[in-house]
Amino acid sequence: MDKKAVFVWSLYDFANSFVFISFLVYFSKWLVINQGLSDWWYNATFIIGSIGLIFLAPWFGNRADKLKKGKKYLIYSTSGCFIFYALAIGSAIGGLNVFLSALFFGLGNFFYQFSFVFYNPLLNTISHAGNRGKISGIGFLSSYTGQICGILVALPFVLGKVSLGIDPLVAALIPQVIIFILLSIPLFLNKEIFTSTSTKEPGADMLDSLRILIALPGVLLFLVSFFFFNDAITTLVNNFSIFTSSIFGVSDGQISTLTLLVIVCAGIGAMGWGWLADKIGSKKTLLYIILSWVIIIPIMAWVGNYQIFFIFSILAGLSIGGTLSTSRLVLIELVPERVLNSSFGIYAISERAATIIGPLAWSMVLSIGGYRWAMFSMVVFMVVSVLFMVKVFRNKKPPLQLASVEP
Repeated sequence: MDKKAVFVWSLYDFANSFVFISFLVYFSKWLVINQGLSDWWYNATFIIGSIGLIFLAPWFGNRADKLKKGKKYLIYSTSGCFIFYALAIGSAIGGLNVFLSALFFGLGNFFYQFSFVFYNPLLNTISHAGNRGKISGIGFLSSYTGQICGILVALPFVLGKVSLGIDPLVAALIPQVIIFILLSIPLFLNKEIFTSTSTKEPGADMLDSLRILIALPGVLLFLVSFFFFNDAITTLVNNFSIFTSSIFGVSDGQISTLTLLVIVCAGIGAMGWGWLADKIGSKKTLLYIILSWVIIIPIMAWVGNYQIFFIFSILAGLSIGGTLSTSRLVLIELVPERVLNSSFGIYAISERAATIIGPLAWSMVLSIGGYRWAMFSMVVFMVVSVLFMVKVFRNKKPPLQLASVEP
């Protein structure tokens, strides 16, 4: 294991998460609570970015495989994230229309997610089958450490201890975008880590890549399962601070404390579940994690005591870390090395499609039954995910040779 490569790879995850969590926790509240943007339009910012990603991720993932442009596209997507988050801050400071600020916020989120199409396959370059679960866990631990540091850096601004003469929720984001771009640079300076994993010559199009992936045993079942559990988790995370504030009426400080603890547990969960995946297999581990969500979500939705909600939010953090770190291990296990970038492009489609359906479902249920029913509705997605993941786990067909499914 090249420790330097692992370090710069995980440092990028740290930087990305450092800025993303701050916008998710604080800019979301600035939009919805301070500026009066409706929950519907807030969730629409994720939907807009997701639609764009559905069309662009597989095409660019395919080009990255064939033309060895993964590094170039990762630099572009990282720059886009930085630019649009900076524009969101600028529009907020300048008092521009709140919908314009929300649009910049959505585009920043789009490029944040887009970067993972080219970042995730690098895991295969810096690891091997025997330590992939461990290194994946290290990556997610870095991600959650970045989120913790992001909130800690923002807190003095949010609590009014440091003032820039503007809204504290906006002021807190200025150091975030600067630190984010600076910490992203070391990955781009490491030449060895961007060794291409693809040997496929240009010529096959995106549909060929999709056909190859679907023909591989278990891949389609996994992507459907991933669609449903990621749908629920992403929607819960995106609306967590708003749900907590609306149901329990807690302060910004309390929400920040709870968020910090959830992130800490997510990091622990990423490492712990990653270790278990190396021991018992990634598919079995992921199935256990999804089952835990079927128990956690209903309790979080209906509990009336904040202390109990607090405890189960912590447990949810453990499951969040495990779900995300283990799911990409399953995909890497199921697909050939030479189409990894294309695979993660399709993976991103499933992920982004979930961020269309999830927010829509949440918003519709919210308008009819309120926040608790909106939260509870997410358990339906988890149950469906379990049904498909069981089929993935039971699939004992030997892996196909790539040549047998290529055109």
